[in-house]
Amino acid sequence: MISRYFQYVDWKSNLPQMYSYWSSLLLGRKEESRSEGRPFPKHMMMLGLTETQFQRWIQLFYKAIDEKYKGEKAAKMKLNIHALTLALQSRLHVMNADD
Repeated sequence: MISRYFQYVDWKSNLPQMYSYWSSLLLGRKEESRSEGRPFPKHMMMLGLTETQFQRWIQLFYKAIDEKYKGEKAAKMKLNIHALTLALQSRLHVMNADD
């Protein structure tokens, strides 16, 4: 279950930053500032995440994209997210379930 990693997040202050970051990155909205977009430090609380938990998190992300976007835009978003998740997974040292 991944909910434990998000239970203490201050969503009121975090969501506007998330919207700005992802709008800039995935939708190419140049007017949106990415200067706040330093996602890794905010994810340090997720150290110890297992491979299964990480894949579930990504699956939920892709599901959200599929619910809002179709076609080329959705595919581009998923490609961008895939590249980001590889880096994030490496930096968080996501553990295999067998470890």
